[in-house]
Amino acid sequence: MKNSPLVATIVSIFAVVDARLQVLLVHRTGEPESGKWALPGGLWDCLESLNEAATRKLVEETGAKDVYLEQLFTSSGLDASQEMIAVAYFALVDANDVRLRQEESWKPAWFPVNELPSLAFDNNRLIDQAVDRIRAKLGYTNIAFGLLPPEFTIRELQNT
Repeated sequence: MKNSPLVATIVSIFAVVDARLQVLLVHRTGEPESGKWALPGGLWDCLESLNEAATRKLVEETGAKDVYLEQLFTSSGLDASQEMIAVAYFALVDANDVRLRQEESWKPAWFPVNELPSLAFDNNRLIDQAVDRIRAKLGYTNIAFGLLPPEFTIRELQNT
């Protein structure tokens, strides 16, 4: 009998930093893909729902709560080294509300979405899909508000 595949939640966390759309990445210190930048995520332990796991990861990485979070897709094949199912989410946060982890081994950092290094686990493709979804939703939803503080100017909205 074949083993069940592992399931991971991955969260693309976006904010406007220095007037540019940026994504939060973490520097991997363990295998696989040690030394590469990657999106925050982790194996799902089945003790909480997938949405709860993504929300927990978002809070662990940023301290931000009650933000826009949406499931992006479910896929296999993002990690070629083993059978893995990835449940990808994206979140929009106000950069002013973010408190990044201070762990030396983790080294979270913001990267402009149009200047990304080569990432672990095919995360570049995942970020591209998230940015495409955000752009598409800008035309018919108020999704941009997820990147803004509670009070903002018209100019800040237009820039976002």
